[in-house]
Amino acid sequence: ERTAGEPDRGSARRVERTRLLAAGPAHRPQAVAGWRAAARRAAERLAFTESAALCRRALEAFGAGPGAEPAERCALLLQAAAATLRAGDIDRGHALCHEAFQLARALEDARLMAQAALTYGSAFAVGKVDPDLLRLLRDALAALDARPGRAGDAADAGLRARLQGRLAAALQPAADPAEPIAMARQAVALARSTGDRRALFETLTSAISALMDFAPAAEHLELSREYAALAEEFNDVPAQFRAHTVLFIDGLELADPQLMEAAMAHCERLARRIDLPHYQWRVHSARALQAVIHGDLDAAAQRLQRAQEAAAQA
Repeated sequence: ERTAGEPDRGSARRVERTRLLAAGPAHRPQAVAGWRAAARRAAERLAFTESAALCRRALEAFGAGPGAEPAERCALLLQAAAATLRAGDIDRGHALCHEAFQLARALEDARLMAQAALTYGSAFAVGKVDPDLLRLLRDALAALDARPGRAGDAADAGLRARLQGRLAAALQPAADPAEPIAMARQAVALARSTGDRRALFETLTSAISALMDFAPAAEHLELSREYAALAEEFNDVPAQFRAHTVLFIDGLELADPQLMEAAMAHCERLARRIDLPHYQWRVHSARALQAVIHGDLDAAAQRLQRAQEAAAQA
């Protein structure tokens, strides 16, 4: 509840959006910038569905005609795609990524191609190899390697580490998991060599998926804990949820009920903060599994029912 003297931020946002909707063609750049800023603020509040809708407003204001600056439109498409994927709308988010990738390819901008491929890959599908994702990642890597003057470029090295780590994860489950495992380890080593903690964080996001169920559990646990710490450092709440979900799986593999409980307690708190069904059903499913382990089948059935209800809304 708002205290006396505190500004009504909701009212201020409504006034701002009314002004943006009323902006004419002459004020297109200001309208686009306003919608994008509002979308960023919504994402900071973990309101990803609202952020995605605001990004769509920005795209509508921006337009797609001959007067639209293509690199700027590509960046806007990627912002919209990231918000849409975090809101759980995978098909629409992937379509935006494809559009951004084709625009980046036409611009011959290897870095934008890489960002488009990585944004597409920010939604993880367990146990499924996506041919579209493999193609985007490989094309982006080839374009980055062919970029003039790339030798010794730390930014390109960090980007290559991210792409290689995501490609390693995208290849699993592989007929021979040793190759993606080696690729993931090389990606992490490359990211470390840059000294860029953001690059390491984003590389670990993918690399831990390539190693899960295949690499030694102790190795995976160490990387999972490092990933969780970096997610906290960068205040990335969805990544924190993912990191603790991975730690829960590590606990299951290591038969460590304390690790499982600590990880899922984190996930439960984070799911309440994010308040989206595709986070909540995962918590209920994990709690159902824990109940089965403890022999409480009634509790497991209740949690499974709640998981199914949340999944139906996702």
